Amino acid sequence: MDERTLRMFETKFEYTKEKLATLEEAIDEKTKQGVVIKAMYDAKLGDLIYERTKLFYLCQYLNKRVSIVKQYRERGEYISSTTLDAMLESMREENINKLAEYKEKVEASKRYLESDDVGFYEKGIIYDQYKEIIYKIHPDLHYYTSPTNMNIFKRAQMAFIANDYVALADLNRLACENNENLTFKEKQLLLEKMEKLIHQKNIKLEWIPIRAPFDKQELVKNEAMLNEEKKRLMNDIEQFEMIKKQLEEIIGQIVLKTDA
Repeated sequence: MDERTLRMFETKFEYTKEKLATLEEAIDEKTKQGVVIKAMYDAKLGDLIYERTKLFYLCQYLNKRVSIVKQYRERGEYISSTTLDAMLESMREENINKLAEYKEKVEASKRYLESDDVGFYEKGIIYDQYKEIIYKIHPDLHYYTSPTNMNIFKRAQMAFIANDYVALADLNRLACENNENLTFKEKQLLLEKMEKLIHQKNIKLEWIPIRAPFDKQELVKNEAMLNEEKKRLMNDIEQFEMIKKQLEEIIGQIVLKTDA
């Protein structure tokens, strides 16, 4: 191959690599937008959803108690409160754990929205550092990526979504660009792979906006819709409060044999 053809190939190779790196960053930016929307949803409605879920679990638990007692009554047997509590302990613990996980998710969303409020200068650092990391070690842009660099890149993705520019700067320093010393044939194969990926990722970039959690985008930004959703959640809470009261009245009417 003559020198001119080789230069043209190298130019095309670097251009394709740069284009793919830009696409990768754009896709992760769209993913970050989705995370922000989901965080907004959880932060604005999470407390109401938590209250509704807590009442739902409680009604479920009380209904189970009533059901067990009735089964024992039908057989002419009695069950003590202590025995009943023990039978339903795993259900109670599971519900408590689920509620705790959701509560932490809501709080994490609130913290995330605070971290998302970064300045123009910091955002510039975030994008510059992340683009450099992509170019250096992204597996799609290289013939071979070491396990160490794969790990660094995964951590960089998380830091990018979390707007952690300090972590990104540290990871950029850790990322060692692959000194692949590729043969011309290997570069040809890598170029073919990158060109196919560019086509695939253009399609992916186009479709990302209509995938979840983007279905919540209008809801969290439209005050009227948000208020309607809050009203719906509060109606659900009222309904569960009524069911809870009815179940507690039924339980109060059932005389259980207590432990001696």
